[in-house]
Amino acid sequence: MPDSQQEAPPILNWIRIISGPGFIIGGISLMVFLFWPGVALAYIGCFLLLNELIYEPLLLRKNPLAQLLCLALFFAAVGVGTARYVFVFSQPIFSMDSWATDFPVGFEVGGIKWESAYTEVVVSVENGTSRDYTDIDLYIQPLNTVAKAGQIGTFPPCTITYTAGGQEVAPVLVKDTNGKTSVIQIYHQGGNSPWRLRCDKLPKHSTVKIVFAVVNLGRPAKILIPDSIFINGTWLVLATPNNTNGKIDMTRFKPTPHVL
Repeated sequence: MPDSQQEAPPILNWIRIISGPGFIIGGISLMVFLFWPGVALAYIGCFLLLNELIYEPLLLRKNPLAQLLCLALFFAAVGVGTARYVFVFSQPIFSMDSWATDFPVGFEVGGIKWESAYTEVVVSVENGTSRDYTDIDLYIQPLNTVAKAGQIGTFPPCTITYTAGGQEVAPVLVKDTNGKTSVIQIYHQGGNSPWRLRCDKLPKHSTVKIVFAVVNLGRPAKILIPDSIFINGTWLVLATPNNTNGKIDMTRFKPTPHVL
């Protein structure tokens, strides 16, 4: 009596065998440009490969131990890949520090020529992950009056600009070492508009530091430190948009000499 089960043509068997790995490779390649569609494609490939490992007649018929070993390796690979590339922390670490350093007048910090009425506040954006962030576009809004802002160092290359345009002039009372009070004119960025930080890329395990020259308008100069700074904006991780909208609280205040 002829066997009622007919074997599939060899070409169909080969298509079935390579379809799972093919979807996985295609999905991983797509993740660079379209992250979540690539992830979906890779998981479809994993499902097809799992089906092949479970129902492959050769493994079932010849060597059950080899089948169990293949299944163990499969689930281990999927678990490691998921933990490392899919569900991974992709939020930059934001912090705000100040050392209230008494820089000499004219000393340059982050491209800013220092005045006696300035107090430095440094906002750090850290990428502590093992993947690059791209197209960083953040709006940073100190609640205090800021004369200028600049980047400390040149890596990674970023720009910091004021979003409301022109400068304003205001009188500031300062005291010299003898206690004599005098008035100086300080150019500052008026209003409550935020500063915009833009970086093409924030590489893995790197940090960009922005220094704000906070100025105490209309009163004798003293240490003036904001309690918090508001921040919102977007960045990309493996072509996937991410965003933040919140505030940074002062994490460290040390009124001692410090070199930026």
